[in-house]
Amino acid sequence: MRNVYLYFIGISLVVFGCKERQLNTNVLSAIDTIVYHKPVDTLCSQYVSKITYLQLKNSDNHMLHDVTKIKSSKDKIYIFSKKMHKLSVYTKNGAFVYEIDQQGKGYKEYMETANFTIDDKYIYILDNVKNQVVLFDMQTGLFVKKIAIPFIAWDMEYLCDGRFLFTCIPNNPAGKLSKKQPNGAVWETDSTFNKVQRLYFPYHDDYYEMVGKDVYFTKSEDKVIFHSFQMQGFYMFKKEKYAPEYVDLTFDKPLPINGKVNYSEVSENGYQFLAGTPVVLNSYIVLSVAESGYDEPVLYNRITRKISKNPEVDSYNNILYPLFVVDNKYVYYLADYDFYNMLVSSGFKRAEVETETLLENGGACLLFYEMK
Repeated sequence: MRNVYLYFIGISLVVFGCKERQLNTNVLSAIDTIVYHKPVDTLCSQYVSKITYLQLKNSDNHMLHDVTKIKSSKDKIYIFSKKMHKLSVYTKNGAFVYEIDQQGKGYKEYMETANFTIDDKYIYILDNVKNQVVLFDMQTGLFVKKIAIPFIAWDMEYLCDGRFLFTCIPNNPAGKLSKKQPNGAVWETDSTFNKVQRLYFPYHDDYYEMVGKDVYFTKSEDKVIFHSFQMQGFYMFKKEKYAPEYVDLTFDKPLPINGKVNYSEVSENGYQFLAGTPVVLNSYIVLSVAESGYDEPVLYNRITRKISKNPEVDSYNNILYPLFVVDNKYVYYLADYDFYNMLVSSGFKRAEVETETLLENGGACLLFYEMK
């Protein structure tokens, strides 16, 4: 299934120059190179062992639209909508536990929710309006405290042992920041957030990210994955290492390194690039590849080194772009009854009647992919 690539709306000019390419001069070698050729090798369905549905009970009364990120702990699932400034929490059996909906000017509230992460005790909500991270107890959802931060960040992720990663990359001239920032695409702090302990991927002051993203980090077990448009591939941070590992991507028709390209040229000429942050599960990596105004999920098998995609029409065992990994499964958030019906009508696995009813009434469910 293909989705219109909407990040470009309102972007009339994208700049790629020699200076910008110097951002990656700290990359000595890639641990892997993913080669994307068309047509791709196989279909995703042959790698999917099983698809199951999990009802998010009472989600029709606590509906989240435009879900940005999902995290999980030992016993709970945390579902976040940046646009709605809300976070809903469910057990791993799908029972609703609580929601955090605290937008406001009060002491226990936040003005905005740029992003969030969790560790073993707390939920961390990033508020750039007030330059703070707001902590909530992950078991109860109750407010704990606020921590002022000296920077602005688009995304944050907990790595391990009190280590946190942040990212902020100037997007376009209209998004240029007045606040002095760490001179790197990613920086690491401890749990006080006030001292940069390590700085990664320094960039020039005149560099502009071609567009913004809702999610720059994804996490899978001990790995934090980072991607921005300044790189053709992506990085993997591991808790036992301080130097991230780089995975390169090569395309038949990559975005130009030099010169200027506007959106109509990107679409008309069929340039290919990585649109979203990859999601890693053991020997599999789900990538979002954009081409000719569309982006679609493709599956890379790190053992066979083959790339697979969904067929144009048949939806049997289609891989929908996952938001997270839990218990060795890819997970997709489904909250669109019409989209569900379209999938089922073309061969996708049908849910139980109770789950269908929940979707029809405006609720949501999770799809779990077990891979071979």
